[in-house]
Amino acid sequence: TLSGKYDPPRTIIAVLVLLLLVPILSFIYNMVNTFIPIIYANFFIAVGYGILLGFGLRMVASIGKIRNNMLIVAIGGIVALVAIYTYWHAFIAYVFADFSVSASNYLASLTGSFLNVGFFDAINQINEFGTWGIGSSPDNTVNGIFLWIVWIAEMLIIGGIPLFMVLGREIHPYSEEQETFYERFTLERA
Repeated sequence: TLSGKYDPPRTIIAVLVLLLLVPILSFIYNMVNTFIPIIYANFFIAVGYGILLGFGLRMVASIGKIRNNMLIVAIGGIVALVAIYTYWHAFIAYVFADFSVSASNYLASLTGSFLNVGFFDAINQINEFGTWGIGSSPDNTVNGIFLWIVWIAEMLIIGGIPLFMVLGREIHPYSEEQETFYERFTLERA
């Protein structure tokens, strides 16, 4: 069973490194979504981003020697929220910069100095008009409730996969005396 302990300095450093990487990964995620012309491939890109975040959380658990599931789930929740927030900012910066990918616009949007419109107002405007469509007809632009369903699914994928990966990780025995993890062995007989 897990002892519920962790190494605070190592955990804090690992979490800070991951939180500094997440905005960069969010920008790359948005860029990849932008340049792949197949809308349906975005599902796999979101899954890939979620898996990448999941491996990042597993590294945090390993580096921080975290033996507390509630703590790693809380860290995972924070990382997922930061990822969702930053990829939304990347998307908004892309749309409001006339569909131009720019790292400077993205960073300016994170500091709040890029848009003349609020974050939620920008999302509502994008939802009203849509930015992509199904098929070749310009009348098939996806917006409204269907677009919200797509966005919610994307958020669940990017936020849920890392948490699922952390909770499903193999837990190795930990020696509190030696301060190290060991491989798990199953004895064939007593």
